[in-house]
Amino acid sequence: MTSTTLSEHFPSIIDRKAPDFRYLLDPTGELEDDFDLDQAVSDYVEEINKAVRPLGVDVTASGVATCEIGADIDRVAVEQAARDVDVDGILQRNDKTKA
Repeated sequence: MTSTTLSEHFPSIIDRKAPDFRYLLDPTGELEDDFDLDQAVSDYVEEINKAVRPLGVDVTASGVATCEIGADIDRVAVEQAARDVDVDGILQRNDKTKA
């Protein structure tokens, strides 16, 4: 499969203000002490990929999204699938206070 870049900044598809996936999990910067945010970001990207790979898209932790050249990608479906990922569930799995 030969791929091409669909988006160089996938987090902004979910929230226009988002500089990265970490921001999507912790927009106020207040969760660092209670959550393993590095692992949460990794889990988040994994969950996003579970949602968007069936739609022909692959997302990296750096925020680059690729698809097969010439693929007919339903961008609205990709955006919705990414927005539907359970952020709260991911944070709860990475809660350091419950360890």
